[in-house]
Amino acid sequence: MKKNILERMKESPVVFDGAMGTMIYDRGVFINTCYDELCLTNPDLIAEIHRAYVLAGADVIETNTFGANAIKLAQYGLADRVEEINREGARLARQVAGDDVYVAGSVGPCLRARQLLKEETTDRVQAAFRQQINVLAQAGVDFILLETFSNLDELRLATRIARETGLPVFASVTVDEEGKNAIGTPVEDLVSSLENDPDVDSIGINCGTGPASAYEAVDRALKLTTKPLFVMPNAGFPREQDGRMIYLASPEYITEYAKRFIARGVNAVGSCCGTTPEHTREIARAIKSLSGVKKHIQIQTFERPEAQVEVIPVEHRSRFANKIARGEEVTSVEILPPRSCDLTDMLEKARQCHLH
Repeated sequence: MKKNILERMKESPVVFDGAMGTMIYDRGVFINTCYDELCLTNPDLIAEIHRAYVLAGADVIETNTFGANAIKLAQYGLADRVEEINREGARLARQVAGDDVYVAGSVGPCLRARQLLKEETTDRVQAAFRQQINVLAQAGVDFILLETFSNLDELRLATRIARETGLPVFASVTVDEEGKNAIGTPVEDLVSSLENDPDVDSIGINCGTGPASAYEAVDRALKLTTKPLFVMPNAGFPREQDGRMIYLASPEYITEYAKRFIARGVNAVGSCCGTTPEHTREIARAIKSLSGVKKHIQIQTFERPEAQVEVIPVEHRSRFANKIARGEEVTSVEILPPRSCDLTDMLEKARQCHLH
């Protein structure tokens, strides 16, 4: 019987998996698809991604349920399938994880990045969290991972509900390159609040920024908490170097920072948007070879199954693709992504282009 995840983190550094959405998109699934529903419609694909992370050396894999709450699923007409999606998401991860790897029940925010938790919406948000979290707990996850939260009030609401399950509660915030959340709250205030929250067992920083900025945020956060700390940065953003746009966060680059995180006192490392099992493999190889870290070597034969992804004809993929297929004149506009997880302004610009 494996140890409680908190006990395991005290013994030696733990490696979390990497991005799920990036891997799903890489398999040919369009971004306007409900990725959480794939637990039901394409379980082999989700299991394949979980398996790739386990074979890469992850100690923890996350369920494919980040947005599987009633509020987010309602946007796809799936609010009545919350329990079904979360139960299957937990089952798929548990089946792949086996007895040695931990399963984190992934729970993301119900609100948008800059949306406030108002009194008239609190009951609805609370009900959505309770429904999702209870299903994940009953389905056998090892702990609840509340991740990529910007709104501290919403996160504190979720931690209270997660505590009711009796499972360890991990609470993770997302900050930008300046170490602030979407409404400008500095990481010091976020971590101090979670440090004083009796419902939080471990504090994390994930998404929002690349390894270098995450390291600065961690450096500011460590002195403010006695709770285990975990960090899962994005693959970073493209930067201009001598006239070229280069992605700095290669597997090797992230791994160098993973070692720095552990040396600084972080208890668990992983990665977020833009990363793959190759990032996890490099991180695991480096972390588990550090002095004092227990090594576990397991050799398995893995035959990658064919993912059952329906190929959609070009003319049916989008209005843009349809025009190209018909030989009509089209116009494309490049919109740079924001340096945070808040897509509000970028989407508004995209809508204006769409209307014209």
